[in-house]
Amino acid sequence: MMTRVLWNLFLVWLAAMAAPCDAVDAVDTHLHLDQATPDGRFSTADFERAGAGLLAEMNRLGVRWAVLLPVPQPAGRSFYYDFEELLPVVRRHPERFVFLGGGGSLNRLIQEAVAAGGVDADLRERFVRRAEAIVAAGAAGFGELASLHFGGHLFHANHPYIGAPPDHELFLLLADIAARHGVVIDLHMELVPEPMALAVPVFRSPPNPAWLEANLAAFERLLAHNRDARIVWVHLGWDWLRTRTVARMRELLGRHPNLYVSLEAVFPQPAATRPLDDDGKLRPEWLALIRDFPDRIMLGSDEFFRPPGQQKRRRGDLLAPTLSIVDQLPGDLARRVGYENAERLYRSPRP
Repeated sequence: MMTRVLWNLFLVWLAAMAAPCDAVDAVDTHLHLDQATPDGRFSTADFERAGAGLLAEMNRLGVRWAVLLPVPQPAGRSFYYDFEELLPVVRRHPERFVFLGGGGSLNRLIQEAVAAGGVDADLRERFVRRAEAIVAAGAAGFGELASLHFGGHLFHANHPYIGAPPDHELFLLLADIAARHGVVIDLHMELVPEPMALAVPVFRSPPNPAWLEANLAAFERLLAHNRDARIVWVHLGWDWLRTRTVARMRELLGRHPNLYVSLEAVFPQPAATRPLDDDGKLRPEWLALIRDFPDRIMLGSDEFFRPPGQQKRRRGDLLAPTLSIVDQLPGDLARRVGYENAERLYRSPRP
């Protein structure tokens, strides 16, 4: 009992030390609280301590609020977590966090359907029931959902491969549910415009397939299925296949008014599809893209935070370079990309 009292006092003190500063001018729409151990096990206390450390970092760097979401997880694993494990952090700091759900549950159900070769009545009912429960809990949407997610040892041994067509029956169903409730779908999808070999050394086969099937046409079918479904295609700037070029993103954003993207600054990455150059400067062609679609681009660093004292999963800091994109935009664009688009698209925790 005394241990829990002392723990709560520590969290109150740490939150007070991390009170919002006057300089907050950005929203990060894609942040994770990481598992504490290599096998993916976690505890509520781990997440709460990770959340407290994240708050301090957010205030140091000028993030007014953030979206927390579970990582995409495959079926068949002995452990998983979803939005329920994030709720203690969100409820302790309701003015600083919103959450998405489904990374550890909806993904698993989609993978069940892929493995079974179809969707029976029971699986469909479980999928709808879970999606409705996520919305009822107050989620701003569904995420992190995965259509094509490479696995392997780039970050840790449990980084999973997840594959499902983006126009899978359950993705289309989820688009209808999201549209009905006015919430977003946060989608991780490596882009494969045409069939190709996976020739990226950091992503081995197995667990990844050696040959990738095209998914661009299927993705456009998902976008066209329900124009009221707002799809946030995450990790623009993370592009090992070098397929999410400025030219292609311009075409897709032009054709699909319900497509949104979140930018991140990742090093090392192929320079051809990275928003920042080697000196950290925003490339002119990326600035032009932002100018042309100022209401559909946000920030989403994809940074992971573990409890203080534990090593981060990522190599280096992704949050600060991602925020630097906003620092390089003129005032109106900085406000839109920095926070106004996120406040419009997600359920902002601030009045």
